[in-house]
Amino acid sequence: MTARVSAPPARAGRRRPRRGDGGLALALAAAIVLVAALYVSRERTFYAHDVGGYHDTAGGVAALWRRSPGAAWRAVAGSLGGEYNALYTLPLLPPLLLLGDSRPAYVTALALVYLLPFVLALGALGARLLPCRPRRAFWGTAALAALTPAAWVPTLRGYPDTGAALLLALAARAYLGDPALRRWWRAPAIGALLALAVLVRRHFAYAALAFLAALALLALLRGLREGRRAGWSWRPLRAAGWRLLAIALAGAGTLLLVAPAFVARALRTDYFALHRSYLHPPAALAGWAAASYGAVAWLAAVAGLGWLLRQPGARGAALFFAARGGLALAVWTLVVRQVDPHYTLHFTPVVVLGLAAGGLALWRRAAARVRPLALGAFGLWAVANLVVGLGLAPAAPAAPLRPLFAAAAPPLVHPDPEAVAHLVAYLRAAAPAGAPIYVAASSPTLSGDLLVQAERALYGRDGARLAVLAAPEVDSRDFYPLPPLLQARYVVVATPFQHHLPPGEQDVVRVAAALVAGEGAFARDFAPLPRRFAFAGGVTATIYARQRPTPRPTMARTLRLMQLAVGARPGGQPDWLVLDRGLPAGVTWDADRRPVVSAYPGPRDGGPATTLAHLGPRPPRATLTGRLSFRDPRCPGVALRLARLGPDGTLAPLFELARAPGLPETFAVTLPGPGEGPLLVEIVHLDATRGHPPCTLTLAELAVQPAAAGDGGG
Repeated sequence: MTARVSAPPARAGRRRPRRGDGGLALALAAAIVLVAALYVSRERTFYAHDVGGYHDTAGGVAALWRRSPGAAWRAVAGSLGGEYNALYTLPLLPPLLLLGDSRPAYVTALALVYLLPFVLALGALGARLLPCRPRRAFWGTAALAALTPAAWVPTLRGYPDTGAALLLALAARAYLGDPALRRWWRAPAIGALLALAVLVRRHFAYAALAFLAALALLALLRGLREGRRAGWSWRPLRAAGWRLLAIALAGAGTLLLVAPAFVARALRTDYFALHRSYLHPPAALAGWAAASYGAVAWLAAVAGLGWLLRQPGARGAALFFAARGGLALAVWTLVVRQVDPHYTLHFTPVVVLGLAAGGLALWRRAAARVRPLALGAFGLWAVANLVVGLGLAPAAPAAPLRPLFAAAAPPLVHPDPEAVAHLVAYLRAAAPAGAPIYVAASSPTLSGDLLVQAERALYGRDGARLAVLAAPEVDSRDFYPLPPLLQARYVVVATPFQHHLPPGEQDVVRVAAALVAGEGAFARDFAPLPRRFAFAGGVTATIYARQRPTPRPTMARTLRLMQLAVGARPGGQPDWLVLDRGLPAGVTWDADRRPVVSAYPGPRDGGPATTLAHLGPRPPRATLTGRLSFRDPRCPGVALRLARLGPDGTLAPLFELARAPGLPETFAVTLPGPGEGPLLVEIVHLDATRGHPPCTLTLAELAVQPAAAGDGGG
């Protein structure tokens, strides 16, 4: 059967607002606010990681706006090149400025600004898709969207992803208004909306690709049908191809215009490798997708879309949503393979529209005398599904009935908030203000970000003073923990090992805890404080205080032990690892992931010094290149002292490279044979004279490259 791709008939097309629509919209808004308030009121936790991070960003932008709107605009614009940006905060500013930035206010703002329009946008899609009175289709679909737990959970957990899903729903509405894309503005509008969705939340790139693939499928069917009618002409296919190209160009142009740095970063990053630790088997993904909505929802949605495909006026639109949903589900199950509540937004529109179609089919196919009973049972299931899915029911359905309902995502409750509060209070008393603290744990019970958020919740943002270091947590995404461990004056170690992924995917956490709490040389630099903190579930936290700076040989051996324990190099670890043993050093990374180090040289007698370790591959003949500049021409000079870290942790000195103001900034020196172990570069003074004038320097563009023939010292 060849699908007839056409717009729905006029009776199911443009819906004019009627008297009473405003009241229904207000009632829907009130219901959404009440459910959000009820959910948040039942939470007893400290919001950490992504669950609290987006709230923190929004609150920070709102606070900055109160002081200077221009500065807030610049902060949002400056974030657009990063992995996470603050673009989503701009629509949230009015309610946040009015209500404040508490957790209830933030979730209410998300619900009103993103969830409510998303529900109404799905209603508009239903009015366009379903072959019935548009007003009934609109409010029926909107009601089902508001009763779908998966539509709620991202907002209730503090994610702004519903904003990106809203943009995709608007793109779908623009397409359904003119499936042939004959109006000149449709294609660029769709492309811009898809691009903005990707900017709001990066993972919607997969949804955008599924959207474009579904459009391409329908364009192919339409082109073949029209070409056959015109005597097998290729002109309709070429026209459809140009329209699809216009969508793609508009999307790419929007991304390049708004966030060119983001595009450059995305093209350089292998996100699959970076997120390898989060991947699940396809079978687990299928189970997660099924449980997120429940068996009844999926069966009704599939049956509803199948029924729509047999309705002449709705066949084309139904095919679009079926193709888009199927492609999104296949890509997520077979390629992306990650599970989290906010990812369900890739499938929620298709499930909701399928449910609405299933309800309409049930009404039309049921006998007149059983229609009210059938529709009432359907409505009762939808209400019960929402209550069960949000974990608001006092008791879950009996086990045989449980698969019929969505998996529960109940309000967040920390297993032992009192123990967290005691730990925070003790650290505030024991650690001087600004003393670096490392937390070697990564679970819902205890983590570094959890301590940060707990202190802010208990003492206020302005009263927080703990300096908790950013610590690696995920092997495929993060870096070796040695640099922050060397900076730490206090280390919190949890027993047993605390992890939120399979233990083998969090070796960067395990090795940090083992090095500090173990029996090796690195552990001798620390001593445990007398108090232990017991958490529910048998978890105990111990605080270790640094007794002395880590000596250079111990630092080198620890790096070797860390490499052996972690195995494959962490996915976020650049070729260079920067070690700071006490001297102030600022480190950023350029576009090629090379360090840009601003540092003061250390003494030549073996005291604290900034050291860089090259972890990347070494060719048989290699050249070390870089650029070294001085801030003060009075500096008598510095030396880059090179050594090789042997397999047993010993240092084998190679040579020194002397640099002083007035010499060329760039350098290139040939390194001895590759040997074994990483190359170390230590920044020290050129001589042993005390009382040096300021010698702050910047070392950049550092790289190890294959040596060209004839290369010599520099």
